[in-house]
Amino acid sequence: MERNNSGGSEYAIWPVVVDRTGRPRQVTRGHSPSRAHLCERATAIASNHSVNQLKRYAALLLLGAMTLALMTPAYLIHVRPGSAVYHRNPFVFASQVIPYAVCAVLWLPAHGASAPKIALGLSTALFVAACLLYVPVFLHPELVGGDMVGLGYILVCLVTTAAVVAISIIAVITVAIRRRFRD
Repeated sequence: MERNNSGGSEYAIWPVVVDRTGRPRQVTRGHSPSRAHLCERATAIASNHSVNQLKRYAALLLLGAMTLALMTPAYLIHVRPGSAVYHRNPFVFASQVIPYAVCAVLWLPAHGASAPKIALGLSTALFVAACLLYVPVFLHPELVGGDMVGLGYILVCLVTTAAVVAISIIAVITVAIRRRFRD
């Protein structure tokens, strides 16, 4: 127990609040915050933590999907040297990054209440799609070949990018409509 600063001889236990950094601190001067204010602060910090956690998971899923997409042509260059000329095209490697970069740019920096959930859902869908597209190539590399395989990689990535943009537009419109009818 500490002595309070009222000049009297009363003793008091100073309340503990959580500051903006998430660290608890004692309130030693001024008014003591109400319980409702303390609960609001704790809830805000907890929700901010969960938002950052969702964004972190989304970023990790996007990074995993992008790594899988980039490693597939590199793996095929090593495993099938005869068709390596078709996989070494720089546009193949550049196009592999586009859908994941577009998703990250559109949703990870967004500050809306539903943005982290949308980012996690979209990045999960991209990760699953990358697994379905590229894992069979790792298991059976003889299935991929021919002189148009590079164009196939580029087309898959362009269609995936168009799907990410279309889903993002639909999500933004849906959130705007919900917000309008809720308010």
